[in-house]
Amino acid sequence: MLTVNVRQPTQHLNIQCIYTSNMTTDMITMKLDHQFLEKVDKAVKHEGYHNRTEFIRTALREKLDKIKFNKAILEIAHLKGKAKKKVSAEEYESARTKAFEALERES
Repeated sequence: MLTVNVRQPTQHLNIQCIYTSNMTTDMITMKLDHQFLEKVDKAVKHEGYHNRTEFIRTALREKLDKIKFNKAILEIAHLKGKAKKKVSAEEYESARTKAFEALERES
């Protein structure tokens, strides 16, 4: 796990990355509106990223994580109220953990 500490003038950020850096990569080409690219460049500078690639790669990973999370929530949500018996908070948390583990194995 890679841990990066980013110092900003008024705050400290501790970012942990679970992605390894020894993977092969493919190059892609993107076309972006000039004004949008200026916003990306501003975010790269102000958020402490080394370059656009790092920023875009992080944004894509976060989006994929959000999609996976939303899928898990939907799978859990359809079960709400279906139980024939009352479920304790511990049992609910155990089922939730198992659902996330199953999704992780599918990825």
